[in-house]
Amino acid sequence: MKNSINIFVLSISLLFASNGVQAETSQYYYCHINTSTGDDIAIFYWSSAEAVENQAALLTQQVSTLKSNREGSDRVMTVRRVFECVGEGQPFKNKKINRLREQSITH
Repeated sequence: MKNSINIFVLSISLLFASNGVQAETSQYYYCHINTSTGDDIAIFYWSSAEAVENQAALLTQQVSTLKSNREGSDRVMTVRRVFECVGEGQPFKNKKINRLREQSITH
């Protein structure tokens, strides 16, 4: 009887331990930002678990943007405002920014 209780407790412990362990994933995030040259998109590769923190840390960072890359410039822009970051394949709420991303990808 004591052995069956120990096995039961061990089984429950393993069940909780296995559910608590999640594979950490990373993906590309497209961020709608505002810089001194206007609205733009910056692309980052972040851990999904840290995406919210990384988005919050973007303010005042200097980043490369889709517009500067499309123009062939190595210029970096200072982030004045972060509107939204979305995972790869997810649309922005702003349709104009969705068009900018589509134009940048096709060119």
